[in-house]
Amino acid sequence: MTNSGPSYYCPYKGCTKEYTSPYLIYKHSREIHNSELATPTKSTFFKSSSGKVINFKINDRNSLDPGEKILLVQKNDQTYYCPYKGCTKECGSRRTIYNHSRAVHNSELPTSNMSPRPQLFMSSSGKVIDFKSK
Repeated sequence: MTNSGPSYYCPYKGCTKEYTSPYLIYKHSREIHNSELATPTKSTFFKSSSGKVINFKINDRNSLDPGEKILLVQKNDQTYYCPYKGCTKECGSRRTIYNHSRAVHNSELPTSNMSPRPQLFMSSSGKVIDFKSK
């Protein structure tokens, strides 16, 4: 038995469009709401410019203001931030921000093989350095 009812709903406030195909809702978002929506892949998902995950399900209906952007985001997208005060450097890999900290700030972080197993780094005051926090 198949469900022939709508499964995908427009997330824009005041819009009541609903579709049985995800591609139709993407097309609607592009044409009616001027969204620059790209077609997703298995490794991506949608997020509003305010950070809300958008699945085009009934719970997403009326959640976006007119003109608010829908972004296509990589699932493995992680940002790492320099832990030094006043430094705004951010990178897409832990290794890059680690090397930045050592090279630019002359940090005394130990040499690391950046294995998948998490490693803890501490400042001289004993505070844990978390490269994922701003």
